Amino acid sequence: MIIINKQPLTLFFSAFLLVSWISISDETAIDTDADGMPDLWETQYGLNPQNPNDAYSDQDSDGKNALAEYTQGSAPSGSLDIDGDRQHDALTDGLLIIRFLFGLTEDALTSAAISPQATNTSNEQILSHIQKLGDQIDIDANGQTDALTDGLTILRYLFDIKDQNLIDKTLALDANRTSLEKIVSHLERLKPEDIDNDGVYDPFDLFPNDPQEIGDFDLDGIGNNSDTDDDNDGIADSQDNETKLPLSLDRLQADTFDYFWQTTDAQTGLAPDRYPTSWSPSSIAAIGFALTAYPVGVERQYISRQQAVERSLNTLNFLWQLPMGSANQGVAGYQGFYYHFLGMDDGLRFDEWDVELSTVDTALLMAGVLFAQSYFSENTAQEQQIRNLADQLYRRVNWQWAQNNNPLISHGWRPNNGFISHDWVGYNEAMLVYILALGSPTHAVESDAWTAWTAHYEDDWGTSNGIEHLTMAPLFGHQYSHIWIDFRHIQDQYMADKNSDYFINSSKAVYAQRQYAVNNPQQWQGYSSSIWGLTACDGPGNFNLPYNGSNRIFRAYSARGTAINHSFDDGTIAPTAVGGSLAFAPEITLPALQTMYAHYGEYLYSDYGFLDAFNPSFDFNVQPVNGQIIPGKGWFGSDYIGIDQGPILLMAENLRSEMIWEVMKTNPYIRLGLEKAGFSGGWLETTE
Repeated sequence: MIIINKQPLTLFFSAFLLVSWISISDETAIDTDADGMPDLWETQYGLNPQNPNDAYSDQDSDGKNALAEYTQGSAPSGSLDIDGDRQHDALTDGLLIIRFLFGLTEDALTSAAISPQATNTSNEQILSHIQKLGDQIDIDANGQTDALTDGLTILRYLFDIKDQNLIDKTLALDANRTSLEKIVSHLERLKPEDIDNDGVYDPFDLFPNDPQEIGDFDLDGIGNNSDTDDDNDGIADSQDNETKLPLSLDRLQADTFDYFWQTTDAQTGLAPDRYPTSWSPSSIAAIGFALTAYPVGVERQYISRQQAVERSLNTLNFLWQLPMGSANQGVAGYQGFYYHFLGMDDGLRFDEWDVELSTVDTALLMAGVLFAQSYFSENTAQEQQIRNLADQLYRRVNWQWAQNNNPLISHGWRPNNGFISHDWVGYNEAMLVYILALGSPTHAVESDAWTAWTAHYEDDWGTSNGIEHLTMAPLFGHQYSHIWIDFRHIQDQYMADKNSDYFINSSKAVYAQRQYAVNNPQQWQGYSSSIWGLTACDGPGNFNLPYNGSNRIFRAYSARGTAINHSFDDGTIAPTAVGGSLAFAPEITLPALQTMYAHYGEYLYSDYGFLDAFNPSFDFNVQPVNGQIIPGKGWFGSDYIGIDQGPILLMAENLRSEMIWEVMKTNPYIRLGLEKAGFSGGWLETTE
């Protein structure tokens, strides 16, 4: 499943990757406010090159902020390319808009008005695209959209009329945008060009007049498809180490998917916590990631749907049949919850450790279970069985029992000691715990649980690394719940009061961490704007060693990160911190993954994608707890960890297709949980 594709026309992210490598001396790459969007592009689309906060704006209300629009080659204010053929034609796009403004629907809207190359072909897709434009098609800015004013102006513009005839007798009497210059400028924002028709809009194409080229990895003036030495190191690509070539998102996903497909037991569905460590137990959270991974494999054509059905069905059957009870041995869980770690051979509580019955890891498992329930929707006996088993597993979880300090939910329980003394109280990865608990059809907690959960948010709200947001030090806390739930434009009361949402908040957390690496207050080796990422991960071991004139604490597996209330950083970088944030900020995460791969890939990237972590500063003559020390390079871990591989694979898919989010929007339990938590707006306002 190694896919290195040099052809530029298939994936939207390719265009971004190329822009991200442009020299800062190039005028098109100047970014005054460091928000990831070049000044020229911001000016073109009416954004402020000196205001970094507009990166999070969503002018066309399509669920993508301006940063996402920039990386995907789309206009933040929407596009007049209604049928999605990457052209702007009067007799297709213009006709569709004017028919819409005349109130036509169904076949009357779309008949004979869609290009043969269109990607938006159904009435629903066309209508949705036009509606997302909203008041952007109020060309004369009078507060109304009208066929004989706005529609006619658009139609004329698409017929290439740009002189005074454009607005002759098309302006409403109460128009607020009346000058030809301003109207043309507004329309230009809605019509990005692709002169060479290669599928990449000109602002993102380094070779806008050459349909065979869009990028230049080494910036030598030769396009990647013509260049025989992509990294300009004097070694022909055919003889070069592949880690010097750009890492495609295709390859990253395929390799990371193989972790779940090849290391998970095909008959039981038990997924190892880590690999290749031989003693590793199974992690129930990793099973949840695996259940979500299999449909990704189907959609990416890594496996067949039937293969995914069989693996998923085996997993759910095995989980359902495992013994439950309050004993400390011979069981897999209690009250519907599962122990954090299970034996890879039998699926029972891993008795070498005092393993807890984990509420958050059970939630991660149940997220995968519910995803399988919603994805496998076909009317076959096996897929029906998947849906039934998933429902039974979720219904069995007794969330009320876990409210040891009602209304809060406990971290977990041990058979010999009872409930763990800590409860889940915000802000962290346990958003998912409460949403699933609120949505339960059998053992639901009350809405006051969410109120109690959010009551301490203000303790974590503040400015970290120059960016104000709701903070948590390791990035996994900003990732896990978002893998399954699309938090764009939906708000609970807290986020409504902050005029934000959890997706924007996670995007800000990613930027804050990147800025921390740029500042690099502890002067660790390797940190930069393109190499960064702190979260819970493996580390070289527990040491106190001299570095840059002072003793520094290093850790083995530990949570790392920076926030207003807690920070720990020992120079250990985790690719999952970046990869699990792909959907939040592709404009900075994709280049970071590229750079890690190019600089350290020989030791950091293997059969199943990125190994868990590395530390360029840890170049000591000691024996690490795992992994290896490469003199002059630092420490590199030797294991993959399931709960770190999952976010990379799944958030990459949300970036590319939003598939996981879209599937979970159809799950009634997720919707109910969000609504009981007080969420509203966005996709929650649509009918099920």
